[in-house]
Amino acid sequence: MKKWIIITISLCFCILSCENDGNENAYCIKAIKNSPGTTILSKSEMDVVKKIFNCNQLDYTKYLFTQFQEDELGHHHIRCEQFANKLIVFTGEAIFHFDKDDNYYAPPDLINTINLNTKSLMKQDNVVEIFIDKIKQYGLNIDNAEIANSCFDIEFGYYDLNAGISYADKEFIKVWKINPTNNKYPLAYVIDENSEIMFYDNGIRY
Repeated sequence: MKKWIIITISLCFCILSCENDGNENAYCIKAIKNSPGTTILSKSEMDVVKKIFNCNQLDYTKYLFTQFQEDELGHHHIRCEQFANKLIVFTGEAIFHFDKDDNYYAPPDLINTINLNTKSLMKQDNVVEIFIDKIKQYGLNIDNAEIANSCFDIEFGYYDLNAGISYADKEFIKVWKINPTNNKYPLAYVIDENSEIMFYDNGIRY
């Protein structure tokens, strides 16, 4: 078990061959900008998605589709990410369900509007520094040379503080999602307004 944990940590912070992208950032930062109308699905899957959505008068251009499934009954289940004001909603995953006749049922919880602007207060370097400080709190020994040669994926978007609480009203804030490039973990969400980490996952599973 200890050996597995050590391997996990080393994968999270392997030295990457990413170079600074020429902007003003002191760190190697890859700014992620997901957008509606894009997909990671295959062309054949997207053709089915477009057909089904059009038949049900649903706008498929509003979402980023991430998973396509057809079950043993011939029902289709399509996962996607939602957006507001052209920013991703990190807590806005939706699943559309269609029966064997492509009829829409069990509508997901869709986000119509978010009354927040799209401007960020934090600089990207500050997001990285806060992330690194959090990791060091867990005793991970990272020297300055390793940090200088590592890259980080960051994305700006919205987060619902009451996500998963069915009886609570939505309470959106602006956050930064950050993780090492080419690694899902460690992962953190940093609140843009006060520079505090609201969620952190070191990726270690027992």
